[in-house]
Amino acid sequence: MIQIDGCEHRWFEARAPQCTLLVYVDDATSQLMTLHFTATESTFSYFEATRACIERYGKPGAFYSDKATVFRNATAGKTGHSTTQFGRAMFELNIDTFYL
Repeated sequence: MIQIDGCEHRWFEARAPQCTLLVYVDDATSQLMTLHFTATESTFSYFEATRACIERYGKPGAFYSDKATVFRNATAGKTGHSTTQFGRAMFELNIDTFYL
């Protein structure tokens, strides 16, 4: 199981614009699996980081995250579905997702 989260910060001080660091951490060992700098915490950014993680370490059993909109819709919306694009992609890959 891998914990995933993003943190927006001025990581490079005044040398570069503010950006987001996506972090993937193995829950059992606390090993940093993937670190991915990106402009914003978005579905596309998580797809990039997830692909890098899977290509390097193989497919995990599960990801767990906070309840950010990338991972969970608060309401079903017009379609009647509350699953996000990220959630649907993980379902297709047979990777469980959990939210804190």
